[in-house]
Amino acid sequence: MRNGEASREMDATVRYSILGTVRAIRGDSEIGLGPPKRLALLALLLLRAPGPLTLSEAVDILWDDEPPTSAANVVHRHIGALRRTLEPQLRSRTHAAHLVRAADGYRLLVDTSTSDLLRFRDLRAQAQLAVKAGAPARAAQDFVEALRLWRGPVVAAGTTVARHPVFISVGHEFVATVREAADAVLTAAPELTEEVLTVLRRAVESHPFDEALHSRMIAALAVTGRQAEALQQFERIRGALAEELGVEPGPELRAAQQHLLQRRVSRGPGGPASRPAEAGTPAQLPADCVSFAGRPQALDQCLKLLPLKGESRPPTMTAAICGMAGVGKTTLAVHWGHMVAEHFPDGQIYVDLQGHHVSSSPLDPAAAIAEVLGALGVEHDRSRSSAAALAAAYRSALGGRRLLLVLDDAEDCEQVRPLLPATPGCLAIVTSRRRLEGLAVTNNARIITLDPMARDEGLELLDRRLGTDRIRAEHSAAGGDRGAVRRTPAGAGRGRHPGTGAAVLPAGFARGQAPEHRRQSRCPVRA
Repeated sequence: MRNGEASREMDATVRYSILGTVRAIRGDSEIGLGPPKRLALLALLLLRAPGPLTLSEAVDILWDDEPPTSAANVVHRHIGALRRTLEPQLRSRTHAAHLVRAADGYRLLVDTSTSDLLRFRDLRAQAQLAVKAGAPARAAQDFVEALRLWRGPVVAAGTTVARHPVFISVGHEFVATVREAADAVLTAAPELTEEVLTVLRRAVESHPFDEALHSRMIAALAVTGRQAEALQQFERIRGALAEELGVEPGPELRAAQQHLLQRRVSRGPGGPASRPAEAGTPAQLPADCVSFAGRPQALDQCLKLLPLKGESRPPTMTAAICGMAGVGKTTLAVHWGHMVAEHFPDGQIYVDLQGHHVSSSPLDPAAAIAEVLGALGVEHDRSRSSAAALAAAYRSALGGRRLLLVLDDAEDCEQVRPLLPATPGCLAIVTSRRRLEGLAVTNNARIITLDPMARDEGLELLDRRLGTDRIRAEHSAAGGDRGAVRRTPAGAGRGRHPGTGAAVLPAGFARGQAPEHRRQSRCPVRA
């Protein structure tokens, strides 16, 4: 039985991969291909397939400098070893079914079903024919399917041959296909824009000065509602060209910028190109804390994020207010939101993310997106929408609007990222017990750390909450001279005031009592 299984395994089709690390797989098992030089030789055979690899070409490429006199014999030995590896039961090379002799070299017998490179080229050729036949949607599908085969640069691990022009030329095929795919997708298959954007980013990383790639990336970002990121992309490549090459952007890149600016103008400064007529202007901020006090430094950091007066293209802004539970993050976020609400005429939306709720699980990002869409009056069927479709609907709904989003009590960066707007002029205020440094890296967020109130700030809060006469009458207790003001762990004090992080028990207030001013408070107390 075991012999039969081994025989079937030997008879299984061998599939080859070169769009990434070079591999050969028989059935479900990867074949060990031997030392780097042999691996590089197999890579060359795959690059030249279905044509032959000549012996002279193999020698020239496998040895960087002057090849040794034994180079040809070394190639022959590696060919023999590869043949035995691919066909362990082969008795004579004249009966080889994988690696055979050609007139002046060797040929690897592969086709589009066994070589990912040949499959890639075949799909690209089909897509190009579809473009010529006036079927761009079909072309987009074939282009994207071809790019899905691409897992990285063509590499022969552990060798230097990857730097040879024959390998680099395959990389150029990848870049050309990315450009063609972007054109077809943007023309006729918008549902594939996110996928082609991912590939564009990868191509730009390896070809940072390719203006054609950058221009298509700008267009794709604009189509998905990320106008701010598209403008940043243009400024980034413009700066790189000036600094590294001493040149200005060419006509294609300039045209992409102009098209983006015209797109923004046509949408108008007040909103997107189309907006549901029934959608109102949401005003969901909780009531402001009338006795808000202190926090001058934190508020100064907050207000510096506002767009400058008269700024024609206000940036997208994200601020993360981070600190221990009960320190007053929500109070500060809501107070700040009310201070700047007039800067966001398209509405203010509040979402409780329940990141640290005592009885509920953190809110799923898709559910949070659905809340925002509902607040904006955008109809959608979440049960039938994929995550990508929901995200696209979210970006479209926010496109062109100037909104304030308060995302309260975030569990971590991953919960927040899908909700951050990419539209210029929007402000997202995030609160969390965790320090969300990841948002500073990926979303250029301003991290605002909130510490417990200083003594003077606490006295100011007490003055506003209890009244000046009461504070003067019990000055010692209010000032903590007799230990009446005690710092406690977050949430541990029965008389914790929002925004203080301190338990305040003025003289005459017994534990367990519920002072009238506590019962009447409307300040948000969530952390």
